[in-house]
Amino acid sequence: MRRPSRALRNRLDATIRARRRRTIYRMLAKRHGGTVPCFVCGRHVREKNATLEHIVPTSKGGTDDISNLSISHYQCNQRRGNGEPAVCAKTQTAGSATHGP
Repeated sequence: MRRPSRALRNRLDATIRARRRRTIYRMLAKRHGGTVPCFVCGRHVREKNATLEHIVPTSKGGTDDISNLSISHYQCNQRRGNGEPAVCAKTQTAGSATHGP
């Protein structure tokens, strides 16, 4: 049996990641009464702007297990990189409009 092409594997991986992100987002929305806080800045994240965030970065030994995943804004996720969320949140000024809700 032939292996699927790399392009097909990438599309399948992207589909799985998107489903996982939606599932986690909806679980958090239910837990928080409809408002999903960003793991980094604490502001509400709309589903279309949500990205999966590793609580403990994989580079520091974190896993892809659901217990190590949360939701953040794309910009917060990128800004945080491998840093600690509390440190990253302090770099943003209160009420700043550095990203959308």
